[in-house]
Amino acid sequence: MEPRPTKTGTCVYCGKIGPVTRDHIPPRAIFAKHHRHGLLSVDSCRSCNGSFAKDDEYFRSMLAMRDDVAAVPDAREALESTVRSLNRPQQARLRAATMRNIQPVEKWQSGLYLGRRLAYNVDLTRMNRVVERTVRGLFSNEFGHRLPDDYAVHVIATDQLYQDDIRTMVGIDRVARMALTGGVRRLAEGAFEYAVSPTVDDPNASIWVLRFYVNVYFTALTGPRDRIPTMRRHRRPPLSSPAAPSPPSTASAAPSSGSSPDRSSAAGRPGT
Repeated sequence: MEPRPTKTGTCVYCGKIGPVTRDHIPPRAIFAKHHRHGLLSVDSCRSCNGSFAKDDEYFRSMLAMRDDVAAVPDAREALESTVRSLNRPQQARLRAATMRNIQPVEKWQSGLYLGRRLAYNVDLTRMNRVVERTVRGLFSNEFGHRLPDDYAVHVIATDQLYQDDIRTMVGIDRVARMALTGGVRRLAEGAFEYAVSPTVDDPNASIWVLRFYVNVYFTALTGPRDRIPTMRRHRRPPLSSPAAPSPPSTASAAPSSGSSPDRSSAAGRPGT
């Protein structure tokens, strides 16, 4: 159900002035129930807010199925919600799509070949879309105004980088260190925290590091659309995690972590 607009304001995302409701940033669904009080929220028009639900659910599920977040209580609760959702009769098509998305991959760790495991592909476009929206909301909260229309948010997931992409990895590490000079803001222990540092010469240009469930990092930049950097195109396969989640009523694959030199990695874990 869409939140009912309660006042007139400016949508943080599209800039439209009119009836607005509150949108939680990051998505409320990633937090455990006991962490869902006092979360950050921003003004959003009904059209924008109503378009977020499916991406938010996908984002939560892909994060929660990683094996390197298994010890985080918020992630465990999110995984339980994901499994319950897949078990619903009306989710038969999604359940079938999840099964088709599982595939074998080679697992590497510290240069050592550890054999083949099951993995699931992650749609980084959808993941980054949620992070972009989160940064736009956090930007408004931090600086007191929405990001101008002629400015963009560029998001890079740590898992988007290949190990041999040294120039990009070094550049992102430098950007992350700059963001951390602004201090870390923690919204919920173990669930989400972020750091931001504005640039000196442009009040709308900023550097961000976001951390979900302790082990999942995203870096983001805000800047003029004609100057914001873009990742070079890779000719390698799309993101695959080195262990597959186990859909409801199927056997579990052994959880694993680490990455292959030929694939970016978002470690997965079995479902419950």
